[in-house]
Amino acid sequence: MDPAQMPKLLDTLVEGNADYVLGDRTSKLQHMKGMSLWRRSGNWILRWLTRIASGNFNISDPQNGYTAVTREALSKLNLDNSYPQYGYCNDMLVKLSTIKARISQVSMPAVYGAEKSKIRYWKYIPSVSALLLKNYIWRLRIQIFHRRTKLSES
Repeated sequence: MDPAQMPKLLDTLVEGNADYVLGDRTSKLQHMKGMSLWRRSGNWILRWLTRIASGNFNISDPQNGYTAVTREALSKLNLDNSYPQYGYCNDMLVKLSTIKARISQVSMPAVYGAEKSKIRYWKYIPSVSALLLKNYIWRLRIQIFHRRTKLSES
């Protein structure tokens, strides 16, 4: 990731406009320059699965790990239970959406150098899809329990 983009992420937090900010490489066609068709396709699939799992349909680029988060938002999460592999950003988005954290996105170009990705899409997409299904069920349980608790208090 381009270090010159970090101030855009941090400024959003410092100004109090979000609890979590992530880079968005997909909002502009010119920002996806150099992104392979496989990566675009995988991002599209996982974008929609993350939107469904999180209940947040504003998320554009959940695969982008270039993020910034407030200490307050992190303190509300059980970080010991975080997904330990690629897919952690999807996991984090579901959990942050569930606690109603304010999530913002900053448009930025994708930067690809000569490095070779170690992601194996045939393995990665099914494993993150399974994670998102698990998170979707978890989110529904949390919301149903919360709704029942509110109704019983009324």
